[in-house]
Amino acid sequence: MTWTWPLKPGESWFKEWKEGLGFSFKPAPPSTIVYVEDAEGRGEHYYDEEVNVKGGEEAATVVLTPRFKRASAPGPRSLNVVGGDPLKVAALSSPFDLPGIRGACTAWSLVWLLIFYFAIYIPGLLLLFAPPEETVIIAGEAYKLIPAEWAPDPVKLSFWILATGFCIIWIIVNIFRFKDATVLNVTLLEVGRLGGAPLCVPLPRPLSTLSPKQFMNLLGKKGPIEFVSNAVRQALASATSLVRENEQLR
Repeated sequence: MTWTWPLKPGESWFKEWKEGLGFSFKPAPPSTIVYVEDAEGRGEHYYDEEVNVKGGEEAATVVLTPRFKRASAPGPRSLNVVGGDPLKVAALSSPFDLPGIRGACTAWSLVWLLIFYFAIYIPGLLLLFAPPEETVIIAGEAYKLIPAEWAPDPVKLSFWILATGFCIIWIIVNIFRFKDATVLNVTLLEVGRLGGAPLCVPLPRPLSTLSPKQFMNLLGKKGPIEFVSNAVRQALASATSLVRENEQLR
């Protein structure tokens, strides 16, 4: 059973309502996200322990195992990634900049701002600074007066100030945490298939930290023509052949 926030981050992140509730009190965004996009533009998100990378410098096998079946990741899959560990070239992104995660962080911020305002700030003002009234009858007329010596209860006032300050600091600290670049984020683009498994490459900037030149080198090219890696050249040749065969079959 998948539990979701109103802004729908949980459909690809939270497994059940307990995880969403835990995030409400201890907001911890995932540290790693791998987004896989196939040739038709369909994408899947995988998080943290769902990603297992095995491989060397020129190529890597990435095993993606979702913790539960969901629309954005229907089942386990294995990818061949050109260039080795894709997480070594991943970008550090702000949780507020990532789909789904942004929804969870935004929902958390809005909910706790409303809780603070309506459950702590406003009730505190009404209870602490609403003075008692005394009814005095003068010449047959009733008048409500505030005692001249009245002052807010110092113990309740101190508690309210501490609670208000703590909540404000806690909310602000977490909002700044959501804005910091703390999530390792990489996008893998499927360029073909090799041995039945998708062959992928990390996308260049701004979706990863690679420059266009580094991206070419990652593909195994020193320039537009010269290849410096036989293993990568063979992989790309096989992928190109498979793509052409599929086009001919269509």
